[in-house]
Amino acid sequence: MRTFTVEERRARLAVRHHLTASTKQTDLASVARSFVGLHATDPATVFLSAAARMKRPTIDGIEVEIYDEHAAVRLLAMRRTMFIVPSDLIPMVHAAASQAVAANS
Repeated sequence: MRTFTVEERRARLAVRHHLTASTKQTDLASVARSFVGLHATDPATVFLSAAARMKRPTIDGIEVEIYDEHAAVRLLAMRRTMFIVPSDLIPMVHAAASQAVAANS
């Protein structure tokens, strides 16, 4: 069985999470899609998570994607936690995590 060193594991995670210069994304929707959605414990978390994974992040650019273009949207899902989800994944996330929350309210 193949084993990985701690350094190899960390390097693989950095690539998978778009934290290396060569894997950074150009837009919020792409970042969110690669994780299904970005978890947002508070409003600033979205901007920090996205900025760490984008090539040229700006607050205005992220806000445009969310509020003007609707490429990604804020969505309450599991345990009433805010997520940023690409618009095309809303039906899946809603069915998988949001409907159960609403039913138990």
